[in-house]
Amino acid sequence: MMESQQSQEDDLKERLASFPTLFQLDIPRVSRRHHEMNVSKLVREQRDDPREFYQNANAENLLAFLLLKYFNDLERAKCHIDSVLEKQNDNVVALGNLCGYYLQIEDFSEAGKTLDLIEELLNTTGNGKSAQRKAHALAEQAYSLSRLGPKCHTLGIEKSREALRSKDDCHEKVCVELNYELTLILDRCLDTHNYTYFTEARQCLDIVTNSGEPEFCGKGFALLGDVYKKMNRIPEKYFVTGEKLTFSDEKIDGCFEQAKREAPDDHFVLERVGRHYRLCGHLDKAINCLQKANKLCPMPFPCHHLGLAYMAMADKNIKKGGDDRKTKEWLTEAGKWLEEADKLGKKAAYRITADLARVYVKLEEYQKALPCFKRAAEENTATDDGISLVAAGNYENWGKCFLLLGKEEEGKTKLLKAVECAARVKCHRRTAFSELVKLMQMQEHDRPEVKIDKLNELAKLHELVSSHRKALDLRQSARELDPSNPNTLLGLIEHCCKHRKYALAQVYLSFLQNLTDIPPPKELFLQVKLNAVTTTEPSLAYKIFQETFQFIFPVDCLSDVFIYSADNDKEIACTITRQCEEYFGLTCLCLHRDLHSMLKISETVEALSDSVLILFVVSECLTKTKSGDYFIERAIECVNSRGCGNIISLTTASDIIIPKLLQDFSTFNYDDVGPTTENMGLPLFRAFIENKN
Repeated sequence: MMESQQSQEDDLKERLASFPTLFQLDIPRVSRRHHEMNVSKLVREQRDDPREFYQNANAENLLAFLLLKYFNDLERAKCHIDSVLEKQNDNVVALGNLCGYYLQIEDFSEAGKTLDLIEELLNTTGNGKSAQRKAHALAEQAYSLSRLGPKCHTLGIEKSREALRSKDDCHEKVCVELNYELTLILDRCLDTHNYTYFTEARQCLDIVTNSGEPEFCGKGFALLGDVYKKMNRIPEKYFVTGEKLTFSDEKIDGCFEQAKREAPDDHFVLERVGRHYRLCGHLDKAINCLQKANKLCPMPFPCHHLGLAYMAMADKNIKKGGDDRKTKEWLTEAGKWLEEADKLGKKAAYRITADLARVYVKLEEYQKALPCFKRAAEENTATDDGISLVAAGNYENWGKCFLLLGKEEEGKTKLLKAVECAARVKCHRRTAFSELVKLMQMQEHDRPEVKIDKLNELAKLHELVSSHRKALDLRQSARELDPSNPNTLLGLIEHCCKHRKYALAQVYLSFLQNLTDIPPPKELFLQVKLNAVTTTEPSLAYKIFQETFQFIFPVDCLSDVFIYSADNDKEIACTITRQCEEYFGLTCLCLHRDLHSMLKISETVEALSDSVLILFVVSECLTKTKSGDYFIERAIECVNSRGCGNIISLTTASDIIIPKLLQDFSTFNYDDVGPTTENMGLPLFRAFIENKN
């Protein structure tokens, strides 16, 4: 791009950032995977409830923005931009996305025209339209932030408050809508036990429920009921003493009853009221509400909850010893509604699929259940990374299904996965755990190696639920049967590392290396050795560094480290050489100490080729020497040809420009990693082994 074009693009981007569009937001940096999950959720909403998705521009604008900004998916983004503008040609956020699209394809003329239109829409005087557009744009910014995860919730609340402050020239209905949308964000914060937003949420809902606006009153009462329930669920430990508020069942029920009276034909309200009835055990009332909601607007949500309501009726009947035929009738009805929900959700909503699998198991239709469990697990991994209590529950039920079919190994695998998923969110699946403990019990006829495997499996299981003492006892029992079993030794090493007993971890690591042919995993080896350094006498630490260096670089060379520098840097090069020898016990060659001159080209090349690690001291002097690039090229050739070793750069100042040939290798500032008695040389040693070839 020419300089003038770049300047034009920069000006347009700066102008776009001055308007209340999604490109104005300062979104915290998160992983690409996080954005992928957000896109997946929005796409799922579009698929599950297309009418709601396309009626509300917020979700579609956010999806278009994410596709543009983080995935460069111009074609899909443009479809969503056009879809919004077709319905709302004055939607400021959609126009901002359109400008972003034109900037991506470098159509600066159209980008400029779009910005002119945004400016005109926001600055039109007279009937209050410009104020409403600005308020809606700010509210859309708030909505988008609220959908991007907990890190953005506070930003979303602030943006929503800003939208409310700009409401003065807006129609009263717009003010009600803004208060309702702010409460939705505050409600999300209650999910994270942040009770401080409750008072503000209730104040906003007072405005909504007293507004007389038919579109929002019913929704407001339903949301108020949910807010009260969330406050009841927040544990007392999160409150300052005496501050916890508790709301009676009657008060909460009253909110949902009022919601139904205010909006008897609003499918959204009926769905929320029906769900509330189901969770409270009022199953007949739940079914009536949910069936009416589904008749008004057939969607996965009411069908899903109808299925759950019928399943609960069947379970209740079983519990009281009722007629088996009635149980089967209700389970069949549950299966019918869940199949419909699964169909409407395009067989991609993992909660629905997991519940459908459970019904099939209750109906003893195990072969139908297995593919549903599998599909639920795959969809859960795609949208939520497979880390949740829902995922854990699905794996537990999947495992029990395999056991009912007599497939013990498959059942154990899935039950273990259930315990692992729950452990990752700091929870405990007691049923899965108990089933696994039973399956792993030793039998009298078990061979010693089978007993050892079972003991190690049980130890791993107890570690997942933080029963570390029991896990250690099981590992010790396994070691008594065979002191050289690698799985036992690896488990003992991991246990010691978890409890920071690195000296003992070193002992077990030594046993693993000397008594077995199994090499220790690199990360585990480094965790043991580099942590052991900090608890070892400085005069003996060099032995650990030597062993670690040889483990990372298993190659036989004349020297471990070669230090190369320009003539003006020979003092620092010699200092680094001495430090490597004293702290790490490594054999070193220094250009200025051992070879005396870089002019002896053949000697220097020979030293490069016979050194495991090559360290370049990078300063302005080195970047100006003609021979520098030559020796850097030879160093790269040497390391690449033997497939082992490393090249690193140590800069003498933070503003040094690294030679182009070294830019693919690790670079450190000597002031940051230089060995001291306090750091035991660890930062420099870590630099040596980082990103090794």
